[in-house]
Amino acid sequence: MSARINKGILWFLFIVAFFLFLGFQYSRGPWRGFYYANRSFEGKPILSRSRRLLFDWGEETPFTELLTSGFSAQWDTCLRVKKPETVSFSFGSYSSATFYMDGELVAFSSGSNLFNDQIVQRDLFPGMHRLQVNFIKNRRLGAVRLAARSDSSRDVLVSRNLVYPDACREERAP
Repeated sequence: MSARINKGILWFLFIVAFFLFLGFQYSRGPWRGFYYANRSFEGKPILSRSRRLLFDWGEETPFTELLTSGFSAQWDTCLRVKKPETVSFSFGSYSSATFYMDGELVAFSSGSNLFNDQIVQRDLFPGMHRLQVNFIKNRRLGAVRLAARSDSSRDVLVSRNLVYPDACREERAP
């Protein structure tokens, strides 16, 4: 009887551990973030992962190690496109920010005291497209957002379309 109970407890613990592992893997998200305690992207960064690029820190910072008077951050991910389509990117921020796709500048936010939001359309070919956003908090408020939609999808930047940057080296867009 006790062997049967022990076996049941072991199976229960295994199942709990398995689901906890899946939860932590999923919660990390496809966006890789590097946060620097200065405005020049220098020094040892604080690394993070997130599901979306949608942050509004107000007058605060995402980590206590960063200065409220100014910090810099860089995020990247890869977007998997299955068929040719036109995608509308919505990019905005308080403070200075730039949005790159496949190494080319797509949008720039000057860092005014108003949230600067831009809509930019791009024709994308099938394959992987590297997305990168650079952000410098040099104003009182800090916020940055990147969203996208196409004719076939209300939200292009969802987890099923995004790939963690290290995994997208194999496939590249033409």
